[in-house]
Amino acid sequence: MFKQSINKLSAHLFITALFSVIFLTDSLWAQNNSDDQVTWEQAYRLGDDAYRFRKPLKAINYYKLALRKYLKKFKKDSTYADLTNNLAFLLETSGYYQEAETRYQESLELRTQIFGEKNALVAASHNNLGYMYNSQKKYAKATYHYGKVVAIKEAILPKNHPHYAKALGNLAGTYMAQKQYGKAKSLFHKALEINKITFGSKHPAYAFALNNVAYWHYTQKQYKQAVPLYRQVIKIGRATKKEMQPFYATASHTLGEIYKEQGEYDKAQKLFKEVLIIAQLTRGKKSEFYLTSLYHLAKLYLTQGLNKQAIAHFQQRLAIAKTFYKRKASIGYFTKLIDLGDAYVAMKDYNTAKQYYRQAWNLAKYTKGPLNMRTIPAYKMEQVYKKEGNYASIRQWYRLALTMVQQVAGPQHPEYGKLLLKQGSLYTQQGIYHKAKPLYEQALKIAQKHYGKQHINYAMVLGHQADFYFFQQKYDKAEALFLQGLKLIKGTLGVQHPAYITQLSNLASLYEAQGQMTKALPLFQQVLKTIDKTHQYYPALLNNLAKAYYKQQRYPAAEKLLSETLVTWKKTLGKYHTHYITALNNLAMVYEAQGKYIAAEDVILQVYQSKLTEIRANLSALSERSIKAYIQRNELFLRNFQDFVVAYLFRAQKKNRLKSVNRFSVALLELSLIMQSQLLTYQKNTITEVIKDLQSNDVRKEQYALYKRLKNQVAQSINLSVSQQQKKEVDLRHILNKIDSLESEFYYYKSGIVQGFKPVSFSSLQKTLKSGEAAIAMIKLDKWWDKQTQKHKDLYLAFITTAKTTQAPHLIIFENGQDLNQTYAKALQKAILSQTQDDNSYRYFWQPIATYLQKQGIQKVYLSPTGIYHRINLNALWNPKTKKYLGEELDIYLVTTLRNLIHLRRKKQPSHQPQNRLVTLVGRPAYNLAIPDLIRAEKGYQQPTPTSLAHTSTTTTQSNQTRSGWNDLPGTEQEINAIEALLRKNKNIIIDKRIGKDALEIAIKHLKKPKILHIATHGFFLEHTQKPVKVKQEEISFDGFSRGQGSALQSFYKKRDSIFSNEPLLRSGIVLAGVSSYEKATTKPATEDGILTAYEASQIDLQGTELVVLSACETGLGKLDHNEGVYGLQRAFITAGAQTVILSLWKVDDNATKILMTQFYKEWLKQGQNKRVAFKRAQAYLRNFKDRNGQKKYAAPYYWGAFRMIGAGE
Repeated sequence: MFKQSINKLSAHLFITALFSVIFLTDSLWAQNNSDDQVTWEQAYRLGDDAYRFRKPLKAINYYKLALRKYLKKFKKDSTYADLTNNLAFLLETSGYYQEAETRYQESLELRTQIFGEKNALVAASHNNLGYMYNSQKKYAKATYHYGKVVAIKEAILPKNHPHYAKALGNLAGTYMAQKQYGKAKSLFHKALEINKITFGSKHPAYAFALNNVAYWHYTQKQYKQAVPLYRQVIKIGRATKKEMQPFYATASHTLGEIYKEQGEYDKAQKLFKEVLIIAQLTRGKKSEFYLTSLYHLAKLYLTQGLNKQAIAHFQQRLAIAKTFYKRKASIGYFTKLIDLGDAYVAMKDYNTAKQYYRQAWNLAKYTKGPLNMRTIPAYKMEQVYKKEGNYASIRQWYRLALTMVQQVAGPQHPEYGKLLLKQGSLYTQQGIYHKAKPLYEQALKIAQKHYGKQHINYAMVLGHQADFYFFQQKYDKAEALFLQGLKLIKGTLGVQHPAYITQLSNLASLYEAQGQMTKALPLFQQVLKTIDKTHQYYPALLNNLAKAYYKQQRYPAAEKLLSETLVTWKKTLGKYHTHYITALNNLAMVYEAQGKYIAAEDVILQVYQSKLTEIRANLSALSERSIKAYIQRNELFLRNFQDFVVAYLFRAQKKNRLKSVNRFSVALLELSLIMQSQLLTYQKNTITEVIKDLQSNDVRKEQYALYKRLKNQVAQSINLSVSQQQKKEVDLRHILNKIDSLESEFYYYKSGIVQGFKPVSFSSLQKTLKSGEAAIAMIKLDKWWDKQTQKHKDLYLAFITTAKTTQAPHLIIFENGQDLNQTYAKALQKAILSQTQDDNSYRYFWQPIATYLQKQGIQKVYLSPTGIYHRINLNALWNPKTKKYLGEELDIYLVTTLRNLIHLRRKKQPSHQPQNRLVTLVGRPAYNLAIPDLIRAEKGYQQPTPTSLAHTSTTTTQSNQTRSGWNDLPGTEQEINAIEALLRKNKNIIIDKRIGKDALEIAIKHLKKPKILHIATHGFFLEHTQKPVKVKQEEISFDGFSRGQGSALQSFYKKRDSIFSNEPLLRSGIVLAGVSSYEKATTKPATEDGILTAYEASQIDLQGTELVVLSACETGLGKLDHNEGVYGLQRAFITAGAQTVILSLWKVDDNATKILMTQFYKEWLKQGQNKRVAFKRAQAYLRNFKDRNGQKKYAAPYYWGAFRMIGAGE
């Protein structure tokens, strides 16, 4: 409104006028000249031409060459000062602010030396610096230089000269930006008075100055004073026939906006229409004046809710722009597309808005305009997707924008840094901190390079970094950065600037989060006094202040603030925005604290629905590590919901509020259906789709091969010390980051195909169940606060659904979760290991469920376990009343998630894809296989195929316990041979048997979709906090051997660093040929290490594999996660594609396992592919197996109860 245009090229034009050189193109120059041959005049002219043809980097280089050439012939004179000034201007417009500042200063100092301080060229240098600092928001420096201009103009020009008035206007502008309105007002009035004396009160120059004064009143919302001034400006414009001048359009449109803000739509409409007619008459429809006037009228229609008229005007505007601008990719047409998108956003028609933003984006790369304009579509898409809660799409748009900016300007451009900052903030909000940190670091370097450490933009990056640490509860680091940023902003912009207010509010929130109310509340109050209700950060301030009141138990005050916050955010951000959901969650907590349970009930369900909608939209284009972090970040909301619901269910049951009990029971069950094993499902589906794509996509094939190599490299690094890693140039963190990037690439590429979330509900689960069937979803709730007893409790919730439960699942709550996890679990483990009868565990872990199931006549149960239920075998629980094991009374099918049951039964027809006939049997590996033999075996390895003759190994390993920490297991060879003999009866099966030296890790890794994979060897799981129960029988070696862990695990464990300790899939695995030799080798050979970790197993191609049997110890163990289940071999093989997996929970007896597995295959072949029935019968067979003396040697659960079958298949 008040900014004066500055002719910064006056000296530039003067100098080029002296030259009379022939225009040289780049190609001609390259052919005929070199740096040594060119004159400074020619170099300058080439730079001038490069600038005209929009090649700023070339222009900069030519200008620098001109300066160097000039200094070889001349001294630093006035011409050199002019050249330096022009170079500075080019550097500034190209975004190289630090170097531009240096050149401007050099030119200023030189001109001051030559001409003295009171000179017009010196004033021009000050003016240039003031303009640059002003555009960078370095208002203190801008004020200094604009003040110098005023002083010089006052000294060298007559008192009422118009140039002096313009200088006053520029200085007033900097005061306005710093909210020093008093100083700005006096300068604007002084400039107005000069123009009145010089030109009179009817001259356009006077109108221009009057427009600035009117704008001052407008910013102060002093509409009564502003309106007559704007009317006078318009009157002057019409009287002098200067309607085409910018001041007339500005005054007319601003006056119309005032009418609009005051609700006087008729006056606003009349004025906008008049201006539109004048624009058409004076400039024609194909003019910026007309297009701008059309824009204001269209916006007014939107405000009035006249959407059809508004869109018609926006469409007309776009159509004119299409013919008005010579190029469709012009910045003018580009911005009109964006404006139309904005109109549809205002109408909440987000899909149409996105279409126009996409059109603008498609032109962005070719549009000739500043980069901060060309990236606008990406920011607009961000705003739309935030309203929808779709952060996955925002990540994709940032990715596109970063790529475009890098291609156009390189990765050091300020706009690139701005995008990095945006992306980092998004990752921070989602809890994906490992992705955010390097983005902030890179953004900070760019800000420091281009702006320096005293610039507002540098301070803003510090603020984002402070948020990063704040979110992670690293309060000391966050506080230091907030204070550093506040100091910079205060010195640059002052305490009234929005940037300062924002940082101050964040600092107050930081103190509130730490409970430091004496620090937090005064800052909150200070900010409240500074901003009004229309400020964009006002709702956030109210929300944060409400949290402080909540902690002080000032609940009514907190409720009032949150209610006001929600009204604003729902209107401006939408109900799926994370800020709105957060405030809604806070309101539910306030209601609950006041005992307003009915009100809280509706609000907490809104939070639940909104948060799940957000989560559904945001898992695509994230790596496994990022998905984990994102889900963990959102656990606060989900846990608050669970805590509230459980407390509510206790209250509602006592008050017999059946409707509310049903409502929340359904909500909790559906939360379980959606969240349980969600990452596992997403990973499995994505890997399936990527593998499908390998044959037709060479790029994807190369990426996936690299991905598997890197995964293998990580796993093999377990056996390398830090020095060995350095020697082999193994940078684990770099490798893990690369894996992370590749996973993101796969998920991004397949995000349109793979959807981890499928529509599942209580109703869909109930409809899939048949008569006599039940589905049980177990939910674990740690440290639930019981307000009545004022104690924390660990709870287990069992949601039971049958074909008859049409209203809601039946809920059973185990309030003794801590006892189940500790005391009762240890007692059960002790009884199993000592082979003593356990009359209590059935009552503790199952009786409440059994009572309900018996009443419903249930014979088959599908159960998704959680917590300790992952670590026990329910089938092995002894019912003292019936004198039977639970597995004899009931068919229990374990599933990773009940969602799989729903999807499995939705499939109306079985897949007709050709079945692989390959069965791979692996047993009794040669643990001591010498390194040379291991190398030869791997080189001679051939991958079996369904059409080739199967590989059969007859090599037998000799037992030698003294040579290795991994004991030989002869029973596994007998087991494999027995299974082979059974399977050979089926002519449709091809057997790949690998015994001894052929039981290679490489052989398993290179498998391709076998029908069955059976591995009999040692297995292990390492848990940091594991404390084994000391039972005498545990140390007994049954039949001479046990498939448990040897002493070699101690050295195995010691070789892990912090990276591996955080990756549970590296802490479980199975042991194969050559492991002992590899462990002992001082120099590690270029072979596999003989340990197939779960981390590596997840990369095997088991798509369509019907069954994986891990006939080894503790293969069913792993790190427990409430939502994702067991992180171990079970998860790895299911991720790789296996439909069903059989695993063990404890050390297994070698001979008993051989009998169990052999019988299982007998029963499976006999029973017609029903694996679960066959497995149950095999367990019964082993339980009743009699030795030569007629004794049931394996009747105890220790022998037959170690193994469990889990998966989706029947």
